Parts: sequence; C-alpha cells; structure tokens
Amino acid sequence: MLESTYIKGSVLHVIQTEKGCTQCENHYYPKDLLCTPCDSTCLTCTSDSPDSCTSCVNNYFLLNTNYCMECDNNCQSGKCSSYVGCTLCEAHYYPNNFGCSACDSTCLTCNGSSSQNCLTCDEGKFLINGRCLDCDENCETNLCVIGVGCSLCKNQFYLNGKARLACNSQCKTCNGPSGDNCLTCEENYKLFNQKCCDQNCKASGCGLSGCQECEEGYYLLEGRCYLCSAIDNCKNCSTTSKVCTTCNENFEVKEGECQCVDTMFQSTLNTCNYCYTEVDNSCLVEVKITKQSV
Repeated sequence: MLESTYIKGSVLHVIQTEKGCTQCENHYYPKDLLCTPCDSTCLTCTSDSPDSCTSCVNNYFLLNTNYCMECDNNCQSGKCSSYVGCTLCEAHYYPNNFGCSACDSTCLTCNGSSSQNCLTCDEGKFLINGRCLDCDENCETNLCVIGVGCSLCKNQFYLNGKARLACNSQCKTCNGPSGDNCLTCEENYKLFNQKCCDQNCKASGCGLSGCQECEEGYYLLEGRCYLCSAIDNCKNCSTTSKVCTTCNENFEVKEGECQCVDTMFQSTLNTCNYCYTEVDNSCLVEVKITKQSV
C-alpha cells in the first residue's frame, strides 16, 4: 500500500510519488502541484489574478467577469448574491446597479429614487399612491392608515373626508362642527343629546350655545352653573341668572341682594344682630348684642 503525505494548504492527501497537491483549501489554488494564494478578494480561484475568482470572501460577491466586488455599505448583512449584488438594502436605500441608492427623503423603504417610489414610510407619515405624506398633527399617534390617512383624531378634532377639523369648543370628541355633534365632553361638563353643558345644567336647559337653565340650587352665569350659596347669604336663587330669591335666616332680598331684615343690622358678612333702639323700623343705635339680651 502506497504511503500518502499531507501538503499544507491542501484538502486532500496525495500519493507520495506524485509529490504535489491537486486540490487546495480556501484562499489557495493548485499550481505546479503546490497550493498558491488567490487574490485577497477570492475565497476560491483558478489563478492569483483578481479576475479568476470562483467564489468570494465575506462581504464580496462574484460578477460574471469572475471579479469579486465588495458589497455596498448600505446593503443588509448576507444580502449580496453572485452576479446580482445587493438584493436588500438598509432603510432609506434601495437595490440599484449591484449596490444601494438613496430613497427620497420622505420614504422609509422604496423601489426608486422618486418621491413616488415609496414602499413604506417613517413614523408620522402614511403611504398613499407611492408617496409618503405627513400625518395630520391633530391625528392620534400611530393612527394614520395606508391609503387613507388619519383614522382617529385627537380630542377636539374630527374627520371630514381626509380633513381634520376642530370640534365645537364645548366638545371633547365629536363627529361634526356643531354644538350638537359632541360624543364626549370635557371635565365638569355633561353630555345631553350630543350637546355638552355644565354638569349641573338641566337636561331641558342644554342648548346649542350651552346651558340656558341650571338645576335647582344653582344659578346661571355665562353658560356655567354655580351654587346659590356662592351669593352672599343666599339660600335659593334663580336657575337662569345670578339673582337670589330667598335668603338665609335674618336676611331678605333688597335691591337684588340679601340684606338684614328691618330692625337688625349686619355686624359681619354673614351675621345680623338686633338693634338696641329702633325708630320707624330702622336702627337708631347699632350695638352688637344678641337677641337673647334684648
């Protein structure tokens, strides 16, 4: 049986009497029965010339001229193919002429350099007919739909076709511009038949321009309802205006305000005391004494 010898750079054992290598490891080729280095771009080759590669090292691809060409820096890892070059580029680039070319600045991915060649869009934009358009600033985040645009507006705006329009000031969300197009209301307001009014407004008193009449115990001022007790010494008030109708004990309505009853004087903001001396139902001498001491 003939002995065999392993020659460095070889992938085969060769018969000793042949004294040489017929097949080499990667980066080498057989020449005169020895393994000779290929060009640095070649993984395998037939000579040391750069145009004799049969396969390429990492990050290079083979051209039909047997040259190994470096992959484009913007090509995704592992996406260079022989005779084709880059088949898939990083975001904002597309495969072109073996390498990667820049998309239009509006595109995330594309198949050409024009603004009408977009395939996908960056955040805050949506795709329609190959173009990336800005999503309306009043659209809810991430709710711009391909081919449509905004599908849901932020509070206080509504969709009208592709336009985003403002709701009536009384609405939090709405489906139209009028005061009776409300869907939900702002804090401290209540929904009455798609109209938003003060939460203490009468249901029948809620109109397009706001509250017209409040619940009992509240008075109306500029569309808002306030407690009767917010009026000094008032017990009951009009539900349509800031007018007190009945006052707290020892007070009565005079000239639209709650004042002490005759024979009493107001010693503090909320206190009426009896007069020490009175003439014709008016205090002659005002002294701060209690009723029990009279």
